[in-house]
Amino acid sequence: MSTSRHPGLTLCPGDADHFSIALERGDQLGVSVEADAFAEPAFSTTVRDASGTVLASGRFRVTHVATVTGTYTVRISSQGSESRSYDVGFFLSRGPPRNEDAALEPNRGAIAGGTRVTIRGTGFVEGTTVTFGGHLATDVQVHDGHTLTCRAPASNTEGPVEVVLTRGATPTTLPESFTYFDPRGPGGLSGGPLTGTLNVTVLDTSSGAYGRPLAGARVLLGTDPATPLQGLTDARGQLTLSDARMVGAQVATVFKPSYDVVTVAGIRAENLTVFLRGLGGNGDPGNPPEPPRAVISGRVRGFKPPRPLGPGEVLEARVFVAWPSPASGPPFAGPGDRRADTWRVREEGGTYRVHAQPGVRAVYTVLGVLKDETDFEPYLLGFRRGIAASATRVTEGQDVVLDMHLDVTAPLTVDGPLSVAGQPASHQVYAWLDLGAEGLVPHPHNWGTGTRFFSTVSGPGPTLDFPGLPRVDGAHLLFLDLLRGTTTYRQSLRYHRQPGDLGAGLTLGPLLPLPVFTEPASGDRFAGAVAWSAGASTAVPDVRQLTLTALGEAPGIRWTAILPGDETRVTLPAPALEVLRAGLPEGTRLRADLSTARVPRFDFAQWTYDTLSPAAWTAYVLGRSEVFDP
Repeated sequence: MSTSRHPGLTLCPGDADHFSIALERGDQLGVSVEADAFAEPAFSTTVRDASGTVLASGRFRVTHVATVTGTYTVRISSQGSESRSYDVGFFLSRGPPRNEDAALEPNRGAIAGGTRVTIRGTGFVEGTTVTFGGHLATDVQVHDGHTLTCRAPASNTEGPVEVVLTRGATPTTLPESFTYFDPRGPGGLSGGPLTGTLNVTVLDTSSGAYGRPLAGARVLLGTDPATPLQGLTDARGQLTLSDARMVGAQVATVFKPSYDVVTVAGIRAENLTVFLRGLGGNGDPGNPPEPPRAVISGRVRGFKPPRPLGPGEVLEARVFVAWPSPASGPPFAGPGDRRADTWRVREEGGTYRVHAQPGVRAVYTVLGVLKDETDFEPYLLGFRRGIAASATRVTEGQDVVLDMHLDVTAPLTVDGPLSVAGQPASHQVYAWLDLGAEGLVPHPHNWGTGTRFFSTVSGPGPTLDFPGLPRVDGAHLLFLDLLRGTTTYRQSLRYHRQPGDLGAGLTLGPLLPLPVFTEPASGDRFAGAVAWSAGASTAVPDVRQLTLTALGEAPGIRWTAILPGDETRVTLPAPALEVLRAGLPEGTRLRADLSTARVPRFDFAQWTYDTLSPAAWTAYVLGRSEVFDP
């Protein structure tokens, strides 16, 4: 194994996957497992030596620095009786061989060159030259007879090189004393702590150019246009900024004409990889091709009326395929187009026929009393698991038995009562029955059993009741509390699991505080800064993401800022602001959107782009500013 990514893997119950990798002394191995965030407690990832001794362990993230050369094994396993789907990436940073005669600090640097290196020795005089792998170093400064500094030249290859110091006609060779590495990462922050050197990689994310190096992008630290800590990326899309004055957390802004702008604050790691997207010119790539669909059919059994039916009432069973994620339907998406399905059954043994994506799926059925063809009162649930759905044939005979009563009421405690923009805010509460890898069963109250966009369980709080839950332990249910006012934005969301007796009640909170934009002030022109206030809450966010969107003739995101969770202001440097304004057609207006999130096991010093997705968040807030002029 080497630096690589392996998608689409599956762990069967009681199984484990093993990966072997050869490491030299000083090499750093990083293992990143990507799976359903709520499945993290079930995963176990370890790094072991040849004897089987565990050297490092974790769940989704594990790192280890080899102290001896040898073959190491990464073991990934999961607990429980369910199969687990996952992707895994291996990231390898080759460390320099230990050379006791080398006196370089640091003794490694990025291939872009520019790393400021201190060399300690004897007999240094003015005119001393330094080469790395045969290439001359720049900015050589002799501080005294024992110390000089220089900047490492760029390198076309990774790995160790010899360093030669020449004083007059006398060369001194330090064999394999400096190691070049490629700092390009998957996107985000990586590597060791920031100690005066920041390696930046800029990649193109435009249609047709995804992942290509972006040359000529400007990287600027801080907001001072005259700062010496700035430069342009090379043909590999890379730039190294190295200076003893780079202490503490840094703010980097990356921009280029005809591209959007990206700012990253709170940088405390040595490597930063960002993506810039071209503005126009590439056209709309369009939608991806429609994937093949599978058909599942069967019968519904177990019709039992809860009471004598009255006039205009009939029993109706409604059949669905379990969702792959909460985002598959309300409140994040509509109930879907069911015109191609036979999903409403009104007799014992009646047939259903539904469409699904190929793979292992689950089908569930809700039985209720339908009155006057409008009001649906659910009271029984049934599901069929382990259905191997195929795109090449109809999966028949998948009968569903209605045998799970929906008769438990859970008392809920939520934050509140709260207000948004001076108006009373309302909690909307959603619940899903978790079937593991086979998906989620949304509660009928989430969406009117396929007919509504929002939950019927709502109110200002602090107490609510969630009726009609199945008789299961709370560990099998996922809840979502969504708080908002009379408009879509601002809103705060929080997912929650609480093992135990549902009838004993659940506490959904605390929610992350709702932001209020304070800059630009209402009616003001955008001068480069966006600021907001964060309300009081015991919940502390991990990360914030601000986007500045153009509205008008050429709409789209023009600036993205990624910030630590405690930041309440971000400023676009003047040179980047000029580039942004130059790319806006006349009449364009701007709007700021702010996402604030909590992410399981999040470390801002090592964030990646996948942690900026709502799919990885357990709680988050969405805020939106008024529209303003650029």
